[in-house]
Amino acid sequence: MSNEPFVFVIDDEPIVLASIVALLKASGFNVNAFASAEEFLDSFEPDQRGCLLLDARLPGMTGVELQRRLQSDGVDLPVILMSGHASHEVHKIGMSMGAVEFLEKPVDSRKLIELLRSSIENL
Repeated sequence: MSNEPFVFVIDDEPIVLASIVALLKASGFNVNAFASAEEFLDSFEPDQRGCLLLDARLPGMTGVELQRRLQSDGVDLPVILMSGHASHEVHKIGMSMGAVEFLEKPVDSRKLIELLRSSIENL
């Protein structure tokens, strides 16, 4: 397996997922995309390096629940949460659990790229 870091993108909205993946690939990132937290967990290997960019309000296991699960499993990935309609409480919980940032959709492309580069450089 390659030791190159990946950006793991999780979003249940296909158009949003595709546009974020296209932006990140065009910006030089290695990207793996998933439509759900469960899909991510099924394929993720704990020794993979990278950063997790995920929607806070996914159906099934939410982004915050995935963040909690990874922490309890001892997986240390930087997490950037995003949402178009998250409550203040979801924002507060995600940040208190160590998220790098909580972005409102539509996401500012430049800010996202800067956050991801910084997060990956600090791995």
